[in-house]
Amino acid sequence: ENKKVLLNLKEIKNNSRLILDNILFKRSSDEILQSFQKNLNNILHIFNNEKNISVLIEGHTDNSGDFNENLKLSEKRANVIRDYLIKNGINKKRIKTKGYGSLKPRYSNSSEETKRLNRRVEILIIDQ
Repeated sequence: ENKKVLLNLKEIKNNSRLILDNILFKRSSDEILQSFQKNLNNILHIFNNEKNISVLIEGHTDNSGDFNENLKLSEKRANVIRDYLIKNGINKKRIKTKGYGSLKPRYSNSSEETKRLNRRVEILIIDQ
């Protein structure tokens, strides 16, 4: 059986950022869109192969809705990724989370498609 495998060959080092553009969330939710759920194993693979890294998982939202609610939602999104990693054997001491709400858009919030891309999580390597 043929399977598509995505490999990121960038060197993992302090202050490098992994943009999880293959894991997106439903609008106003911390639920990962079902078609993106299988990509969680890619993150797990990084932790299993880089035993000494620690990360900051950053949650983001688009600019729709209440600012304070978006901050809470972005933290929940980061925690979804953290909880998945912990459930799969990654030591919780290696993981910190932070929610930014709509403060750090990567794309314009001018259309539904680009807003969708801003509902994301990024991983910052903070220690190796």
